[in-house]
Amino acid sequence: MQEHGEGVTRSYHRPLEDYVTALAETGLGVTAIREVADLPGAEERRADRRAAREFPLFLGLRAVKLS
Repeated sequence: MQEHGEGVTRSYHRPLEDYVTALAETGLGVTAIREVADLPGAEERRADRRAAREFPLFLGLRAVKLS
């Protein structure tokens, strides 16, 4: 947990393996994956931009039902 200004920001990380395993257990196979650093156009400090590149905030997965 990191304090920033008056509020508190919480961030949690799960390994990608957890997501892929959960999908596989339901009969789905991952066909695409994309990690997105942040929303385009967001104004941030230099350190924030660097951290966002190293630790993407969003994950997109495409999965299909396996036969």
